[in-house]
Amino acid sequence: MPGKTLLSDFRPLILLALSVLVAVATVKVSKIALLVGLGILGYGWLQTFLHRNRNGEAHLYSALIVGAEVYFKMSFAGLPWEFAKIATWILLLTGILVERRKRPIPLIMVIYALLLIPGIFARDWSDLLQFKHDLMMNLSGELTLIIAVFYFYKRPIGMEELLAFGRMLIYGVTLMAATVYLKAPDYAQIAYGGGSNFAASGGFGPNQVSAIFGVGVFVTGFFLLQNVRLFLYRWIDLSLLIIFSLQGLFTLSRGGLIAAWVALAVSALAIYLFNPKQVLGVLKVSPLKILLLAALVVFAFNEADTISGGAVSRRYFNVDQYGEQIKEDYSTHRIGVVESDLKTFKNFWITGAGVGGGAFYREEDLGFGATHVEFSRLLADHGLPGLFALIIMFAFPLGAFFRRPDARQRLLLAGFVSLALLTMSHNAMRLAMPGFFYGFGFVLLHWQRTERDEP
Repeated sequence: MPGKTLLSDFRPLILLALSVLVAVATVKVSKIALLVGLGILGYGWLQTFLHRNRNGEAHLYSALIVGAEVYFKMSFAGLPWEFAKIATWILLLTGILVERRKRPIPLIMVIYALLLIPGIFARDWSDLLQFKHDLMMNLSGELTLIIAVFYFYKRPIGMEELLAFGRMLIYGVTLMAATVYLKAPDYAQIAYGGGSNFAASGGFGPNQVSAIFGVGVFVTGFFLLQNVRLFLYRWIDLSLLIIFSLQGLFTLSRGGLIAAWVALAVSALAIYLFNPKQVLGVLKVSPLKILLLAALVVFAFNEADTISGGAVSRRYFNVDQYGEQIKEDYSTHRIGVVESDLKTFKNFWITGAGVGGGAFYREEDLGFGATHVEFSRLLADHGLPGLFALIIMFAFPLGAFFRRPDARQRLLLAGFVSLALLTMSHNAMRLAMPGFFYGFGFVLLHWQRTERDEP
């Protein structure tokens, strides 16, 4: 029916606009975020249970929550700090339990999970509250990754389901983007310094805000590379790409956007290196459109740099107003974190310092205990088992990549897993996104031409 087709075309746009309206309301009444979070979780769980996850309800509503995680956090509405991870566990595990289909078991991830257990017993847990806190802070991201891999491993999905997944992520990112925009002062009036900017991040942590903007850039860019429209009009996708890029640049937290663009480049390069004959068929983007996409990125960067009075270029190129290098460590202390963790690994190489134990030694060496690098944390906290877990984390997707017979499946795996690993390298697993994206990379995409494809 024509009316039904028209409604289905405009429904994603209506939901996108609704995301903005919900953000506006949340800025006025922060408790709305509590209702939104519990509402999405409750409705998503009900749909997953009633439909036995036939339409992938579990991962679609999880995607919405993962995209909106920082929106929930920055609203301080009373949700648990790790709400997005907990909600993802509930939805994906429900999906696994209610589905009526044979599910292949990734045995390597069983080994991965077992390797994390000794680190729990490597510390003296005399304080029960500290025990619960450290386990949640340090292993909740790992648990999200494990559950996501079990759920997504060799799960077949079609292009329409992939589009729905992408849109759900964008709705969540839009909730945060609109909230940040409304909470931040005029970008031209912000006093930008030499580090990440809380004001431009809506008063919340710039690293996490930037990481979610990176998700928005990656998702829109991923579909643009394949010449598939997320929304009814191509200019909407391009506008979202520019908006997320601009807002991410203003935070002056580089990791999120750099990870997004590198992940897109890795996925495209992977196709070129291993399936050179299928590049044009998979990416389906003419050189002119690639140049246009690059021009939009340059435009966003220049526009943000102009508005910020040159702060963006100084931050990204690590120079002062005279062009002189201002910091020897471009990584903003992350190299120091890795060095401290390696030192701890050397001292406790058999069992590690225990879950969360590496923080004490980082505090001694650096003056702060927080880690931004998941890979070195595994070594410091888990010792030799952590080293084996780290090898699995990289070897498992690499092996799956070479076993993928289809170039589009390789494109998806390379892109999503790359973004997950890159995020772990600068933001550890503070967010549910890296574990969730890592798992999603193992789906089996069955491409069928859709109306969203453009010649």
